[in-house]
Amino acid sequence: MGIKTFNDDEIVDEVNMKIMLQDFGMELMPDTVLDIGFKGKDNLGRRTYKAVEAFKNLVVVQGVAAEKKRSNRDIKVNKVIHNPDASRKFPEPNRRLTLSPLI
Repeated sequence: MGIKTFNDDEIVDEVNMKIMLQDFGMELMPDTVLDIGFKGKDNLGRRTYKAVEAFKNLVVVQGVAAEKKRSNRDIKVNKVIHNPDASRKFPEPNRRLTLSPLI
């Protein structure tokens, strides 16, 4: 995969995808997030992924997870007052990622 030959349908095998995840510090990311960008298997039986689709989903999940972790930390460390008002919450907070227009 190079800059000159890159296109949106570029596919990456599972081994290289896991190496890229380690490079970005996402080695603990569950495989279910990768499965959204799953394309099929190559002739060696390795799982292949659409690179753009997989990384788009990985970045969204990483961002939401970091935001939730940071919010919990701010409530504890900075003594931010938690607002329990239901009208201030995102509808169905546990399904926030699935409701995202990016997926």
